Amino acid sequence: MATTMTRQPDLAQAQAFAMKVLNDVTSIQMGTLQLVGERLGLFETLATTGPATAESFATRAGIDGRYAREWLAAMACHGYIAYDDATAEFSLTPDQAFCLVDQDSPLYLGSMGRLLSASWTNVDLLTDAFKHGGGVPQERFGEEWRCGFELYSRAGFVNHLCQEWIPSMPEVERRLRAGGSVADIGCGNGQALIRLAACYDKAVLAGFDVHAPAIASAKANAEAAGFGERIRFETLDGAGGIPGRYDLITCFDVVHDLPRPVETLRAIRAALAPGGSLFVMEFNFSSDLQENVDHPFGLGAFGERQLLHDDGAGRRRGRYRHLHGGAPVPRVRNRGRLRGGPPDRFPEQPAQPFLRGQGLSGAETARGAWSPRAVSRYRSTRGRAGRRRGGRRGG
Repeated sequence: MATTMTRQPDLAQAQAFAMKVLNDVTSIQMGTLQLVGERLGLFETLATTGPATAESFATRAGIDGRYAREWLAAMACHGYIAYDDATAEFSLTPDQAFCLVDQDSPLYLGSMGRLLSASWTNVDLLTDAFKHGGGVPQERFGEEWRCGFELYSRAGFVNHLCQEWIPSMPEVERRLRAGGSVADIGCGNGQALIRLAACYDKAVLAGFDVHAPAIASAKANAEAAGFGERIRFETLDGAGGIPGRYDLITCFDVVHDLPRPVETLRAIRAALAPGGSLFVMEFNFSSDLQENVDHPFGLGAFGERQLLHDDGAGRRRGRYRHLHGGAPVPRVRNRGRLRGGPPDRFPEQPAQPFLRGQGLSGAETARGAWSPRAVSRYRSTRGRAGRRRGGRRGG
């Protein structure tokens, strides 16, 4: 369809934009090839067996020679692996292996291809949601998406949860060591609670999630880790109430996807023991669009949430616009608290960058330049406030 232009384009700028579009297209293709590489263990093969020509790599990996050549060439052109023209050998540098192979690395991203696959398989449902509202039901994300997200999120728990996040809250850590209780809302496959069980052998742990298959996986993971008797998992929508009282309630990458965020946060506050804490981890973006435009991960504030938006998570968003400033994620770090909801009485502790301690300067982490997530803590004052009002504990 022809368009009428009011002015002639700047050819240099148009060419630069065209190259950006082409680069985005090749990046999409790289997601598919990365997924193939992860499924077949190709990155791991290259990391463990060392430099190889395309022919020798095909033999080591047990794949077709032509596909080996083209996969290696694509990875080398995109900078995912190294290529030595003198020897015609491909290899993984230690830095590349740290991000693509080492599942205990704080920067592990080898499973990201699994997350992307759900975007394409559900594009028809997504198109319909654009026209009529709603979203993509979580069960349509598929097992591969859930496994990919488990591997992605696990890295943060392994490297930060017990080493930095819990110790940064001395009173919470004291309670957990003495047998305090924890509830993880939106626990997914249970990785955070499994890590807490390993670090705090007296803590009483419970996980809740609305998605039954995730709870089934969490139970299996806990059993495999030897904590099946210590962690209780339950399929539950937290907006309808959370059973029990807890010294610590955690929400890891959950608040932005809640169908009823205010009700859930209100239920969380009611479930906190006196002096208990709510620990929130969210994507480190802003409710100011311009700040996201200038952010290196800015697309993640909008694109990922649209591509994989659970059915219902956006249906009532207009009503709760005040909760997150109109952005797809709450502005945890800069706004100070989730405004307008139950955390009004939760004095907030300073948010910490997700990659704290990974060699980043204070200036970099303060702007969130290289930190895709931030964590915040809100501490309940219900017990003290209630006693000042003659013993009534307000909910």
